[in-house]
Amino acid sequence: MTVIIDYGMGNLMSIYRKLKQIDSNVIISSSADDLKAADKLIIPGVGNFGAGVKNLSRKNFG
Repeated sequence: MTVIIDYGMGNLMSIYRKLKQIDSNVIISSSADDLKAADKLIIPGVGNFGAGVKNLSRKNFG
């Protein structure tokens, strides 16, 4: 399973739609259980790296 990490930033749906074209087992999640079960993790990029890191920390990902 591929998990796109939902940490409150990034264009999740754009990434999701593209990945679904090549991999049917893709989800968007912020669940720790989903992240642990994932074969692949995708952290969507943002224009402001500092804000992205803060959001990851707030969601207990970092």
